Amino acid sequence: MHKIALYSSLALSLGALSPAFAATPVASGSATLVLGGDALDAVSIGMLTGVARGSELRATYDADGGFYSAIDWTIPASTAAWVATAGAPALQQVSFTGDLAVTAPFLRGVSTGGSVTISDLAVDFDLRRVSAMVSGDNDLTTGRVDLFTWFEPETRSVTVTPYNRFLCCEGTPPNAERASFSYLISDLRLTLDGQDALAQGLGLTAEGRGFLQIVREPFGSLAVNVTLEGDLGQFTTPVPEPSTWALMGVGLLAMAGVARRRKTA
Repeated sequence: MHKIALYSSLALSLGALSPAFAATPVASGSATLVLGGDALDAVSIGMLTGVARGSELRATYDADGGFYSAIDWTIPASTAAWVATAGAPALQQVSFTGDLAVTAPFLRGVSTGGSVTISDLAVDFDLRRVSAMVSGDNDLTTGRVDLFTWFEPETRSVTVTPYNRFLCCEGTPPNAERASFSYLISDLRLTLDGQDALAQGLGLTAEGRGFLQIVREPFGSLAVNVTLEGDLGQFTTPVPEPSTWALMGVGLLAMAGVARRRKTA
Protein backbone atom coordinates (compact mmCIF):
# COMPACT_ATOMS: atom_id res chain seq x y z
CA MET A 1 0.00 0.00 0.00
CA HIS A 2 2.88 2.37 0.88
CA LYS A 3 4.54 1.53 -2.43
CA ILE A 4 1.39 2.48 -4.34
CA ALA A 5 1.18 5.78 -2.47
CA LEU A 6 4.84 6.55 -3.22
CA TYR A 7 4.46 5.83 -6.93
CA SER A 8 1.27 7.89 -7.01
CA SER A 9 3.03 10.86 -5.39
CA LEU A 10 5.88 10.65 -7.87
CA ALA A 11 3.50 10.35 -10.82
CA LEU A 12 1.58 13.41 -9.66
CA SER A 13 4.76 15.43 -9.28
CA LEU A 14 6.02 14.41 -12.73
CA GLY A 15 2.63 15.20 -14.22
CA ALA A 16 2.91 18.72 -12.87
CA LEU A 17 6.07 19.13 -14.97
CA SER A 18 4.34 18.17 -18.22
CA PRO A 19 3.50 20.96 -20.70
CA ALA A 20 -0.08 22.15 -20.66
CA PHE A 21 -2.42 21.17 -23.47
CA ALA A 22 -4.94 23.55 -24.97
CA ALA A 23 -7.61 23.62 -27.66
CA THR A 24 -9.08 26.68 -29.31
CA PRO A 25 -10.78 27.87 -32.47
CA VAL A 26 -8.15 28.88 -35.01
CA ALA A 27 -7.80 32.49 -36.10
CA SER A 28 -7.27 31.25 -39.64
CA GLY A 29 -6.00 28.15 -41.37
CA SER A 30 -6.51 25.37 -43.87
CA ALA A 31 -5.06 22.12 -45.13
CA THR A 32 -4.42 21.10 -48.72
CA LEU A 33 -4.33 17.47 -49.82
CA VAL A 34 -2.40 16.96 -53.06
CA LEU A 35 -2.67 13.57 -54.78
CA GLY A 36 0.49 11.79 -55.92
CA GLY A 37 1.10 10.16 -59.29
CA ASP A 38 -0.13 6.65 -58.46
CA ALA A 39 -3.26 8.02 -56.79
CA LEU A 40 -3.97 10.14 -59.88
CA ASP A 41 -3.67 7.00 -62.02
CA ALA A 42 -6.14 5.14 -59.76
CA VAL A 43 -8.64 8.03 -59.94
CA SER A 44 -8.25 8.20 -63.72
CA ILE A 45 -8.72 4.45 -64.24
CA GLY A 46 -11.83 4.42 -62.03
CA MET A 47 -13.17 7.55 -63.79
CA LEU A 48 -13.91 9.03 -60.36
CA THR A 49 -15.43 12.49 -59.99
CA GLY A 50 -15.72 14.70 -56.93
CA VAL A 51 -17.86 17.54 -55.58
CA ALA A 52 -16.63 19.67 -52.65
CA ARG A 53 -18.87 21.57 -50.24
CA GLY A 54 -17.54 24.16 -47.81
CA SER A 55 -14.10 23.53 -49.29
CA GLU A 56 -12.30 23.80 -52.62
CA LEU A 57 -11.51 21.00 -55.07
CA ARG A 58 -9.21 21.68 -58.01
CA ALA A 59 -8.59 19.13 -60.76
CA THR A 60 -6.72 19.26 -64.05
CA TYR A 61 -7.96 16.73 -66.58
CA ASP A 62 -6.22 15.90 -69.84
CA ALA A 63 -9.13 15.17 -72.17
CA ASP A 64 -6.86 13.96 -74.97
CA GLY A 65 -4.99 11.51 -72.77
CA GLY A 66 -7.99 10.65 -70.61
CA PHE A 67 -6.28 11.12 -67.25
CA TYR A 68 -5.99 13.56 -64.33
CA SER A 69 -2.67 15.36 -64.17
CA ALA A 70 -3.36 17.17 -60.88
CA ILE A 71 -5.92 17.06 -58.07
CA ASP A 72 -5.88 18.93 -54.76
CA TRP A 73 -8.48 19.58 -52.06
CA THR A 74 -8.32 22.52 -49.64
CA ILE A 75 -10.38 22.49 -46.44
CA PRO A 76 -10.75 25.21 -43.77
CA ALA A 77 -9.45 24.60 -40.25
CA SER A 78 -11.82 25.00 -37.31
CA THR A 79 -10.02 24.11 -34.05
CA ALA A 80 -6.52 23.15 -32.96
CA ALA A 81 -4.86 21.65 -29.89
CA TRP A 82 -1.23 22.29 -29.10
CA VAL A 83 1.43 21.66 -26.49
CA ALA A 84 4.43 23.71 -25.38
CA THR A 85 7.72 21.98 -26.23
CA ALA A 86 11.08 23.49 -25.33
CA GLY A 87 9.48 26.90 -24.98
CA ALA A 88 7.75 26.79 -28.39
CA PRO A 89 4.26 25.61 -29.30
CA ALA A 90 3.69 22.45 -31.35
CA LEU A 91 0.47 21.30 -32.93
CA GLN A 92 -1.06 18.08 -31.68
CA GLN A 93 -4.41 17.95 -33.42
CA VAL A 94 -6.22 20.08 -35.98
CA SER A 95 -9.86 19.68 -37.00
CA PHE A 96 -11.33 20.81 -40.31
CA THR A 97 -14.74 21.44 -41.85
CA GLY A 98 -16.05 20.88 -45.36
CA ASP A 99 -16.70 17.66 -47.21
CA LEU A 100 -15.91 15.88 -50.46
CA ALA A 101 -18.31 13.54 -52.26
CA VAL A 102 -16.52 11.08 -54.57
CA THR A 103 -18.55 9.15 -57.15
CA ALA A 104 -17.63 6.11 -59.22
CA PRO A 105 -19.68 5.18 -62.30
CA PHE A 106 -20.54 1.64 -63.32
CA LEU A 107 -17.42 0.40 -65.07
CA ARG A 108 -17.28 -3.21 -66.12
CA GLY A 109 -14.64 -5.10 -64.18
CA VAL A 110 -13.77 -2.06 -62.04
CA SER A 111 -16.85 -0.74 -60.22
CA THR A 112 -20.55 -1.47 -59.83
CA GLY A 113 -21.04 2.23 -59.03
CA GLY A 114 -21.37 4.15 -55.80
CA SER A 115 -20.25 7.16 -53.83
CA VAL A 116 -18.36 8.07 -50.66
CA THR A 117 -18.58 11.33 -48.72
CA ILE A 118 -15.58 12.36 -46.61
CA SER A 119 -16.08 15.12 -44.02
CA ASP A 120 -14.76 16.61 -40.77
CA LEU A 121 -11.12 15.68 -41.26
CA ALA A 122 -8.92 15.58 -38.15
CA VAL A 123 -5.12 15.39 -38.20
CA ASP A 124 -3.41 13.88 -35.14
CA PHE A 125 0.30 14.67 -35.25
CA ASP A 126 1.09 12.60 -32.15
CA LEU A 127 -0.46 9.41 -33.54
CA ARG A 128 0.39 10.24 -37.17
CA ARG A 129 -3.07 9.64 -38.52
CA VAL A 130 -5.70 11.50 -40.52
CA SER A 131 -9.27 10.49 -39.73
CA ALA A 132 -12.59 11.58 -41.18
CA MET A 133 -16.30 10.93 -40.98
CA VAL A 134 -17.14 8.63 -43.88
CA SER A 135 -20.53 7.71 -45.33
CA GLY A 136 -21.63 6.27 -48.63
CA ASP A 137 -23.45 3.76 -50.76
CA ASN A 138 -23.41 -0.03 -50.82
CA ASP A 139 -24.29 -0.33 -47.11
CA LEU A 140 -21.18 1.54 -46.02
CA THR A 141 -21.49 2.21 -42.28
CA THR A 142 -21.29 5.89 -41.38
CA GLY A 143 -18.53 6.58 -38.88
CA ARG A 144 -15.06 7.94 -38.26
CA VAL A 145 -12.32 6.12 -40.15
CA ASP A 146 -8.54 6.45 -39.99
CA LEU A 147 -7.99 7.17 -43.69
CA PHE A 148 -4.30 8.04 -43.81
CA THR A 149 -1.07 7.64 -41.89
CA TRP A 150 2.55 8.64 -42.48
CA PHE A 151 5.98 7.33 -41.53
CA GLU A 152 8.47 10.10 -42.30
CA PRO A 153 8.56 13.05 -39.86
CA GLU A 154 6.60 16.02 -41.11
CA THR A 155 8.39 19.27 -41.93
CA ARG A 156 7.54 21.90 -39.32
CA SER A 157 7.81 25.66 -39.18
CA VAL A 158 6.50 27.80 -36.31
CA THR A 159 6.61 31.58 -35.94
CA VAL A 160 5.42 33.44 -32.84
CA THR A 161 5.01 37.20 -33.12
CA PRO A 162 3.54 39.79 -30.71
CA TYR A 163 0.49 41.86 -31.49
CA ASN A 164 0.81 45.59 -31.87
CA ARG A 165 -1.95 46.47 -29.39
CA PHE A 166 -2.39 49.95 -30.82
CA LEU A 167 -2.74 48.72 -34.42
CA CYS A 168 -4.77 45.61 -33.61
CA CYS A 169 -7.90 45.76 -31.62
CA GLU A 170 -9.28 47.24 -28.43
CA GLY A 171 -9.24 44.90 -25.47
CA THR A 172 -6.31 42.78 -26.67
CA PRO A 173 -4.45 41.27 -23.66
CA PRO A 174 -1.04 42.86 -22.91
CA ASN A 175 0.84 39.65 -23.73
CA ALA A 176 -1.19 38.65 -26.78
CA GLU A 177 0.74 36.73 -29.42
CA ARG A 178 0.09 35.21 -32.81
CA ALA A 179 1.52 31.75 -33.53
CA SER A 180 1.67 30.59 -37.15
CA PHE A 181 2.24 26.89 -37.91
CA SER A 182 3.19 25.40 -41.27
CA TYR A 183 3.39 21.58 -41.28
CA LEU A 184 3.98 19.47 -44.39
CA ILE A 185 3.31 15.72 -44.45
CA SER A 186 4.98 14.52 -47.63
CA ASP A 187 4.37 10.76 -47.47
CA LEU A 188 0.66 10.37 -46.77
CA ARG A 189 -0.35 6.68 -47.00
CA LEU A 190 -3.83 5.25 -47.44
CA THR A 191 -4.60 2.83 -44.59
CA LEU A 192 -6.26 -0.57 -44.95
CA ASP A 193 -9.35 0.85 -43.23
CA GLY A 194 -9.30 3.68 -45.74
CA GLN A 195 -9.07 1.22 -48.63
CA ASP A 196 -11.98 -0.82 -47.22
CA ALA A 197 -14.23 2.24 -46.85
CA LEU A 198 -13.50 3.56 -50.35
CA ALA A 199 -13.82 0.15 -51.98
CA GLN A 200 -17.19 -0.56 -50.36
CA GLY A 201 -18.76 2.85 -50.88
CA LEU A 202 -17.58 3.13 -54.49
CA GLY A 203 -18.59 -0.43 -55.28
CA LEU A 204 -15.12 -1.44 -56.41
CA THR A 205 -14.61 -4.96 -57.67
CA ALA A 206 -11.55 -7.02 -56.74
CA GLU A 207 -9.81 -5.58 -59.79
CA GLY A 208 -10.92 -2.07 -58.94
CA ARG A 209 -9.64 -2.43 -55.39
CA GLY A 210 -6.36 -3.62 -56.86
CA PHE A 211 -5.87 -0.17 -58.36
CA LEU A 212 -5.95 1.28 -54.83
CA GLN A 213 -3.50 -1.31 -53.58
CA ILE A 214 -0.93 -0.56 -56.28
CA VAL A 215 -0.49 3.00 -55.03
CA ARG A 216 3.13 2.31 -54.04
CA GLU A 217 4.40 5.83 -53.76
CA PRO A 218 2.80 8.14 -51.20
CA PHE A 219 -0.91 8.63 -51.84
CA GLY A 220 -0.18 12.32 -51.64
CA SER A 221 0.94 15.16 -49.39
CA LEU A 222 -0.89 17.23 -46.82
CA ALA A 223 0.07 20.82 -46.04
CA VAL A 224 -1.41 22.22 -42.81
CA ASN A 225 -1.24 25.97 -42.18
CA VAL A 226 -2.82 27.28 -38.99
CA THR A 227 -2.68 30.55 -37.06
CA LEU A 228 -3.56 30.71 -33.36
CA GLU A 229 -3.92 33.84 -31.26
CA GLY A 230 -3.68 34.26 -27.51
CA ASP A 231 -1.50 35.06 -24.53
CA LEU A 232 2.13 33.92 -24.77
CA GLY A 233 1.70 32.17 -21.43
CA GLN A 234 -0.41 29.57 -23.20
CA PHE A 235 2.48 28.74 -25.52
CA THR A 236 5.34 28.41 -23.05
CA THR A 237 6.38 25.44 -20.94
CA PRO A 238 5.15 25.90 -17.36
CA VAL A 239 7.84 26.43 -14.71
CA PRO A 240 7.39 24.08 -11.74
CA GLU A 241 6.38 25.66 -8.47
CA PRO A 242 8.68 25.10 -5.42
CA SER A 243 6.02 22.81 -3.94
CA THR A 244 6.17 20.65 -7.10
CA TRP A 245 9.95 20.23 -6.78
CA ALA A 246 9.51 19.38 -3.10
CA LEU A 247 6.82 16.79 -3.84
CA MET A 248 8.96 15.13 -6.49
CA GLY A 249 11.98 15.15 -4.16
CA VAL A 250 10.00 13.47 -1.37
CA GLY A 251 8.80 10.81 -3.78
CA LEU A 252 12.32 10.06 -5.06
CA LEU A 253 13.81 9.94 -1.55
CA ALA A 254 11.05 7.63 -0.33
CA MET A 255 11.60 5.27 -3.26
CA ALA A 256 15.34 5.30 -2.58
CA GLY A 257 14.66 4.41 1.07
CA VAL A 258 12.49 1.46 0.05
CA ALA A 259 15.20 0.20 -2.30
CA ARG A 260 17.89 0.53 0.42
CA ARG A 261 15.81 -1.41 2.98
CA ARG A 262 15.29 -4.19 0.42
CA LYS A 263 19.03 -4.36 -0.20
CA THR A 264 19.93 -4.61 3.50
CA ALA A 265 17.14 -7.13 4.28
